[in-house]
Amino acid sequence: MAVAVLPTSIHAAPLPLHNSFPTLQPFLGLQQKPLNRDTLLTTSLEHSSVSFFRQNDRVTANFDLEVSRLNLSWQQPVTDDLLLSVDLPVVSYSSGAFDSLINGYHSAFGFPENGRDLRPDNQFLYQFEYLGQPLVQANNGKYYFADARIAVDWLFSADSQWALGLIAEAPLSSGRHGVSNGHWDFAISMAYQQQDIKPRSELWLDNLLNIAQLTSFHWKAGWYLPGDWKGSQQTLAAKNNFQIAAGASVPLDSNWQLVLDVLAQQSPFETTGIRELDSASVTVAAGMQWQADQSNLLSIHFVEDLNTAASADIGLIVGWQKTF
Repeated sequence: MAVAVLPTSIHAAPLPLHNSFPTLQPFLGLQQKPLNRDTLLTTSLEHSSVSFFRQNDRVTANFDLEVSRLNLSWQQPVTDDLLLSVDLPVVSYSSGAFDSLINGYHSAFGFPENGRDLRPDNQFLYQFEYLGQPLVQANNGKYYFADARIAVDWLFSADSQWALGLIAEAPLSSGRHGVSNGHWDFAISMAYQQQDIKPRSELWLDNLLNIAQLTSFHWKAGWYLPGDWKGSQQTLAAKNNFQIAAGASVPLDSNWQLVLDVLAQQSPFETTGIRELDSASVTVAAGMQWQADQSNLLSIHFVEDLNTAASADIGLIVGWQKTF
């Protein structure tokens, strides 16, 4: 029986998962990247929906909006063991057009509406206030450059499976737009990605019968040091936080594979008094990757929150990775 093998340069790449919830978007967040010694151009486009209504005597956080995020990333090997990557995201908050579709999805599966059903469809609301003063002056449908990310990864194992990373994020926008905190953020991370290649059959049933031998795993964890959020009329204190992501890739045939990733993040805030903003958020993504040819990998995946904390209700992310 014919057996095909995925090339190492695009084998088991993690999904471009990112938490774009409005109170987390301004801060440096964990993103997994391929750990290989290739030059890579990666593009991801995310569109997610947020419906969240909470307030107390200090903080008001009311969001009914959709988030669009385009991220361009370039990864370049500097030496045999060092990788340099630069990310440039563009973010927009808008009223969107999918409220009725999402309401139907929640109703069909019995998911909670969290107040979404009490709002008019596709009407923009971004209200984030601290001590009665707004942090953000959000503009419906306007695009802003978010913070630029620069990362260096040291591949300290010969097989490229382990990496130690240093990450810095530089503000390209004011904190009053809601896509940046207006300060530099930093992080240190450790990552693992299984790189050994196992033969894959062209028949999905053969792969299913050998799923334990063919499944590849990846994870990344980091300690993040954000700056305070300098908003339009107030500054909200931030704290260091821990973030971790883990996932697995399961081949269907020699070109298609299923990928599952889970992202967990501690809150970046000292305290807001709102449980959902002060608690850790958990986001899950499930999707498909298709190896179009030796150098192109395309992905599509759905995103869902697991604990109704600071995470988008539902989202869709498509990605393209080009190996040079």
